Amino acid sequence: MTIDPFETIETEIVRTCPLCGSSGIKLYNTLHDLVFESKGEWSVVQCSSSECQLLWLSQRPTIVDLHKAYRSYYTHDDGELRERKGIRFFLSRCKRVFVKSYIKCRFGYIHAGFVRIFLMELLAQLLPSGSDSLAIEGMLLPAIDQPRRLLEVGCGNGNMLKLMRELGWEVEGLEYDPKCKKLVEILGLRCSLGDIREQQYPSESFNAIYAGNVIEHVFDPVSFVKECSRVLKTGGYFVVLTPNAASFGHMYFNRDWRGLEPPRHLQLFNLRNLSKIVTDYGFELKIARTTNRGAWYILGMSTSIRKARYCGSRTAKSHIRMLSCGGLARQLLGRLIQAFLSNRGEELLLVAIKK
Repeated sequence: MTIDPFETIETEIVRTCPLCGSSGIKLYNTLHDLVFESKGEWSVVQCSSSECQLLWLSQRPTIVDLHKAYRSYYTHDDGELRERKGIRFFLSRCKRVFVKSYIKCRFGYIHAGFVRIFLMELLAQLLPSGSDSLAIEGMLLPAIDQPRRLLEVGCGNGNMLKLMRELGWEVEGLEYDPKCKKLVEILGLRCSLGDIREQQYPSESFNAIYAGNVIEHVFDPVSFVKECSRVLKTGGYFVVLTPNAASFGHMYFNRDWRGLEPPRHLQLFNLRNLSKIVTDYGFELKIARTTNRGAWYILGMSTSIRKARYCGSRTAKSHIRMLSCGGLARQLLGRLIQAFLSNRGEELLLVAIKK
């Protein structure tokens, strides 16, 4: 039997804020998934508490049907497993070598002198997306004494885990999607399937947990943070990357902002409310800021979504590339915004240590 990748998704009503329990104020109605084409119309509300202001889907997919929204998701890309030839393959390999060298120097995996570190940082800053694009590849994790046991929640195709293994970490992935699990295992990496709250990991199992673009997808983000705290060792690192609801892109594009991503993004955070739930459950913040490392894509796709909506199309063109005049202009715009409006970056970046 052939499965319709865009089949109807069963939904449920969410009347109160998943963080503080306050009521919601309607923000956007009749949103459509113009990027991955899931069926349905979606509405976003904002928490009425001025201390919170979380955004969430007021009518979200049920936990049973949520997988239907991921039928054609970008994490199904097999990354390095694809056969590549020519200049693109060569540039990709050169980039990986530079990324690995940068991470080793910046985060103490090798003993590098001041001059080498300075030159690597200078080169990184000269990239259109800046040094964040490289540092995040290494999950912003410093070299620590053994053991180095790392869990990546939402590990996608496993490419970041593969790099961390090369840096000396004992790595393990966790995925919601069986297709992603298979891709990770092809790389020779361990990967479990399901939610971290279902895995029954022993307490203090890991030295680091990386959750890149995950917390916006999970049911009950508070219990998610609590469970991450439980399975981390004291002094362990918790790194979170997620769309910024208070970003410049959201302010400018409103309902067409790529970060909304209905129906997969169940809630969206700002710097204050995300920092609060992390510090409320046993963490001390080391880094809490925004980043515009992906402005070329987020702003570009937001433009495509707006054009598609105006034209009445159900699909936004997704041929956005940083290596284009438009992509480069958007990325440089993002860095300029970051320089003057530091909390308006397109993504939130938190690095926390378990107390």
